[in-house]
Amino acid sequence: MNGQQHQSGPKRTKTEREAARAEVARLDLQGWNTYDIARKLGVSQPQVVYDLRKVRERHIASMVQDRAELVAVKLAQYRATAKEAWLAYQQSKETAVKTLEEETQSQFGSRYKIGSTTERRTGDPRYLEVVLKCLQAERELLGLDAPKKLDAQVAQVVLNWDALVSQDIIDEANRDTVEEQINALLLGHSSANSLAPIEPTGRPVNPPNPLTNGDFHADQ
Repeated sequence: MNGQQHQSGPKRTKTEREAARAEVARLDLQGWNTYDIARKLGVSQPQVVYDLRKVRERHIASMVQDRAELVAVKLAQYRATAKEAWLAYQQSKETAVKTLEEETQSQFGSRYKIGSTTERRTGDPRYLEVVLKCLQAERELLGLDAPKKLDAQVAQVVLNWDALVSQDIIDEANRDTVEEQINALLLGHSSANSLAPIEPTGRPVNPPNPLTNGDFHADQ
């Protein structure tokens, strides 16, 4: 500050960096806060915050990769099953040939007459049901369908507005605004971005922006 810059320590090697982040992650999982982790490891709190963020980014990337691989496997299974069902359906539409045998008796013994008949078939619809189920499972896995609308019961809330005004919980001038926001929330017509926090006087406020300070190694 005052034109002076904090001097950071020597840059960590890759081995030191990975060891430090492993220890930070271990303590974080045990419930330690960043301040106590920094004191235990003898580093700045911003350094701990930075290392934790990098660890979590790595975990998220790994989870995304794992999910992508699982999705690919499930898609391959659905498509293989659908392919087999299609082939079975096509075969079920092929003309069926039946062989007939007829036995007759004569003075020379039994005789057999062999013939055949053909039967045209329209296909077994059960195979198509399998195909449709595979296609539905694939759409759900990829999120291609529109979100399903859920029937929701709107809660009935009765507020004593006069009491709220008299106790300075809300401002009379903002009574209509507060009431509209509450009703909008109950009806699901407003997004989170359209609603600002309300002070006890009823005036909307903006949340403060978090500030970070301190020295840390912004290494990879």
